[in-house]
Amino acid sequence: MSLEKHLEFQEKILKALNFCPKSLESCTRWDNKENPEDGFLILYERKGFYSLAVAQYTVHHNFSISFQDEEPLLRFGNFYTGITHFKIDGVKADSSTPDSFLVLEGHLKGQQFWKKGEQYCGIEVSIAPSFVELLKTVDPHIFSVTCFTRNVTYHWLPTAAMTTLRQLTNMAVRGTLTPLILEGCILQCLGSISESVKNGQFSLDEKCPSTMLGNRQITFSSFDLSAISQAYQILTDHPESAPSIPELSKLLLLNEQKLKAGFQMCYHISIGQYVHECRMTKAAQLLGNTSLSVLEISHETGYKSCASFIKAFRKFYQKTPLQFRASQKTSQQASSSQESFS
Repeated sequence: MSLEKHLEFQEKILKALNFCPKSLESCTRWDNKENPEDGFLILYERKGFYSLAVAQYTVHHNFSISFQDEEPLLRFGNFYTGITHFKIDGVKADSSTPDSFLVLEGHLKGQQFWKKGEQYCGIEVSIAPSFVELLKTVDPHIFSVTCFTRNVTYHWLPTAAMTTLRQLTNMAVRGTLTPLILEGCILQCLGSISESVKNGQFSLDEKCPSTMLGNRQITFSSFDLSAISQAYQILTDHPESAPSIPELSKLLLLNEQKLKAGFQMCYHISIGQYVHECRMTKAAQLLGNTSLSVLEISHETGYKSCASFIKAFRKFYQKTPLQFRASQKTSQQASSSQESFS
């Protein structure tokens, strides 16, 4: 699908959602003026070359849109909430689940479906192949779009590209993304993709870690694993103010199910259990090494209620916080006495 046809198709989706455009300084924001809680799509465009869409919206009625185009289009991004349903002539798959992706589309004909109640969140960059060819005047070693199998989705992107996409999402939502920054970021993404192509990292047979979620196998890219590692570090550093799973998902641009399943796969513990253990460890350290009251420690470890903290602590350590503190003091005194004797 050409860039022009792609943008026309995108506009049909937005109108079906009852979204209206508002021109801002360097982009267009689509949303429902009467129901802003329905979400939004922020669109940046350099005509004839590329577009960037950052979307977060909820579907309130069923609808479908047909499409047909012969010209190629390179699309890549990260789709972290929602399932896309479609029928494409000559393509076996009829849906796509949240994941990072890169696909060279062309000679496509089919229909896409949206279902009431579904939510969609993600970021997508669409590139006209002519823009990639133009960049050969800057770097003759940049990849050619023909190196990708047409109409086959690669569920992988370089970590550097995914990091840049995360930055683009945050800047677009905050309203700080400028055309110059956008172009620089797109060039960074294409540069990292080009390097990965040269190193043979785009392979449909690439072996990635995977785990089963019910009857479905979930595969994790290097970016997914990096995001899961970042989630682990965030929770470890500040368990008292740990983000919720939906908040972590948005922060790291990783689908909630993949975040939860990947965390369990990597660390053999659920996110909720890990946060709880980190809070209990911190509480034990504060009880043993400070004179803070139980109420103060409950706040320091993220509990809104002192009673709920005491209940959780007693269940975890089989002692109340004060009993634990007393036992710690006894142990410390015994240790001091032994050192003095020796």
